[in-house]
Amino acid sequence: MTKPKHKIRRGLTVTEVVVAATLIVSLIGLFAPVSVRIGRVWQSTRQYRLAFNELANQMERLTSLSPTECEAALPSLTLPTRFAETLPGSQILGEVIHDQDGTRLKLSLNWERGAKSEPISLVGWFDSNVDEPSSPVEPTSDGPAKETTGAST
Repeated sequence: MTKPKHKIRRGLTVTEVVVAATLIVSLIGLFAPVSVRIGRVWQSTRQYRLAFNELANQMERLTSLSPTECEAALPSLTLPTRFAETLPGSQILGEVIHDQDGTRLKLSLNWERGAKSEPISLVGWFDSNVDEPSSPVEPTSDGPAKETTGAST
């Protein structure tokens, strides 16, 4: 009986161990910065969503007022206290704009972020009939109701 020419290997060589360790260290080196960056993106997204929701709530509340009431309410515009923790240095600003496009409200919210960024802004238009006094409507017996202009006939 002849012995087999190839010896059966059992165990690892030093070269295989060094290659495996190098691969593991490289993967950990790549994974750590990526996971930190993902955490920052999640935090930024959460802050942006919270800021946008607060702007939308403020916009809805203020556009339900007349433009003159809204202008009076803008100096007292503040954010809830929970924003100090979630959005450090948060500041909200509002402006009523009257021009050929109509009367609109522009709200901006800014807070301290890692990099210099533009504030988040929302614009909402007021109903054009809010400030105008409505003319009284008189029912008539010979057809639909007619608006009166204040002059008696």
